[in-house]
Amino acid sequence: MGHLGENNLKAFIFDLDGVLTETHDLHAKAWERMFNEFLLKRRDSPHADDEILDDFDPHRDYQEFLDGKPRFEGVRGFLTSRNIHLNEGTSLDDISANTIQGLGLKKNTYYQKILEREGPHLIQESFSFIQKLKDHGIPMAVVSSSMNCRLILNEAEIDQYFQVIVDPQVAGAKNLKGKPSPDYFLEASRELHLSPEECAVVEDSLAGIKSGRKGHFKKVYGINIYKDQHVLKRLKDVGADQVVSSLWEINEAKDFLDLPDAKTCFEAIFPHDNKENYFLFLDFDGTLSPIVLDPNKARPLEGISELIHTCSQYLPVCIITGRDTGVIKKMLSLPQVYYAACHGFEISGQDGYHYELKEAHDLIPLLDDAQLKLTKELGPIEDLLIERKKFGLAFHYRMIKSPADIATIREAIRDYCFEHPSLRYMSGEAVIEILPRLNWDKGKAILKLYDVLHLDPKQNPPLYFGDGRTDEDAFREMRNWGVPILASMEKRPSLARYHLKGPEEIKKFLKMMCDYFQGDTKNV
Repeated sequence: MGHLGENNLKAFIFDLDGVLTETHDLHAKAWERMFNEFLLKRRDSPHADDEILDDFDPHRDYQEFLDGKPRFEGVRGFLTSRNIHLNEGTSLDDISANTIQGLGLKKNTYYQKILEREGPHLIQESFSFIQKLKDHGIPMAVVSSSMNCRLILNEAEIDQYFQVIVDPQVAGAKNLKGKPSPDYFLEASRELHLSPEECAVVEDSLAGIKSGRKGHFKKVYGINIYKDQHVLKRLKDVGADQVVSSLWEINEAKDFLDLPDAKTCFEAIFPHDNKENYFLFLDFDGTLSPIVLDPNKARPLEGISELIHTCSQYLPVCIITGRDTGVIKKMLSLPQVYYAACHGFEISGQDGYHYELKEAHDLIPLLDDAQLKLTKELGPIEDLLIERKKFGLAFHYRMIKSPADIATIREAIRDYCFEHPSLRYMSGEAVIEILPRLNWDKGKAILKLYDVLHLDPKQNPPLYFGDGRTDEDAFREMRNWGVPILASMEKRPSLARYHLKGPEEIKKFLKMMCDYFQGDTKNV
């Protein structure tokens, strides 16, 4: 069994929703539908004068009464807040029963339908983190108040990473109390055969943080994926040792997640007689171009286009980016390479080849609507840059100083996507993007390009340079047969095999490649 850093942590115990997967919106939609149907019928029938029958708020009410709590406890807590008192009912109740049990069952029925339609969204930073924990022999557990915990883990294909799962099924058999009681977490540490003083808890809910604190765990981490300052303060107030927006930021990760420098490992990447085997993939922002305040002013490093051109004479090359096709082609002026633009939703290349994901194309009118409404709502915010792409909408807030303005942007985008489930939002480095909610990413785009070119990825493995969250999708796809290289100025958990410190280092590596191809080995 390994351990992590100076805190001597021997295991991690994770909450599920909001930490490993993003299903908050799915739960909130199901709760909203169920409660609003109930409240509407309640308004139209005799009821007590002091009952509060306003619509359910999927943000405020969800976080305060439901997030992280067992389902029936959540039903009971919300109704009590509205001065509504129902019979408890029994486990034999069906979804038509006007009881705590009946309402909880109806919510779960709605949730399972939404989950089947939309699927759970795996948080890529979290997946990278648990992958590294597994690689280093660190045991892990999942604690969840969701009856669907095992289903979600299976659907997200991460169930095999966890030695212990404590869910309501286990809790019922062992008479465990739900959060904010520490029972679930203490049971996880017992099943891992470790004391709480040897384990870390990772949670995103207030009830979960309280549980970890009451259980006297060594470290209690709060996750605040939307970087909301109000949420950050509340998580700290109830006892989080550290609040992070991503598991990448957990301090212990830096002790064991160092990646080797790709330049010093050049001979391992390019052994003799392997000059033309790779398929070269290059991200743009943060990889070929430094990150800048105004994305419209981003430019590739001087001389890097020429190096890519030289490489393209020896192996196939694809620029894979969140930028639009026309924009990236103009920036690089490399007609002989392929382009996977808009995070891979659009692919173009030599001989007039062009591919668009049809399902994404069908959502362009909805993206037009999002642009119109959100520009009207958020346009007055000073220094917000709104970038329309063919298959997406990006909100750049790097130049905004006000945390309140950033919170307003996040809330407006989240509300719009909540109302339009065909779209999803994704946070990057000082940017939030709205994209089609489809099973498609840079990893899927890479496989599509291999198929189009009739190449075998194991015979022509990808050599991929990328710096961001969307690149981790590609790293995950190729982790068993490719060479993913992280381009980052900071060390962080990643599925990459090697590391380079940003665009300048990548330029040096590309120069080494060109020298190698041209037989000038003295500079390699």
